[in-house]
Amino acid sequence: MFGPHAQIRLGEGAEEGWVGTDAPERPPEWLRPRDRSFLLQGWGGPEFSRTLEGRVPLAVTREPSGTEAVLPVAWTDFSGLIRPQGALESTGTWLTVREYWAADPVTGAVGVAYHRLTGLTSGSKPTGPEFDVGTGTLVEPRGGEH
Repeated sequence: MFGPHAQIRLGEGAEEGWVGTDAPERPPEWLRPRDRSFLLQGWGGPEFSRTLEGRVPLAVTREPSGTEAVLPVAWTDFSGLIRPQGALESTGTWLTVREYWAADPVTGAVGVAYHRLTGLTSGSKPTGPEFDVGTGTLVEPRGGEH
């Protein structure tokens, strides 16, 4: 089970479990968690991916191999639009995660130590970065924040 602020993982047979949450204190800037989004790529078109009617949206998506997934989100097929500034604006169905960083105490190397699921969403890409489609240069959002 997961939400924007915590994730609960249960082991097989519910014999063990653990909770992942954001720390109440702010970490150093170089260890600050990073929010990311990943496109859920079902095969496009209503014959492969659709949203079931009902109170809670459930997307059913199928690959040409016949593999199906049912997700608790309304389905949006992927598309990309070139904005006037030359950036690619993506829409689709997204899995969002928060990456947590850690530093090795011996070498000082920093890397992603843990991923926590934060949501499923459809529509515009919920996190950056965005890139100029002509040059590949990172497009800075207004205010210069990522």
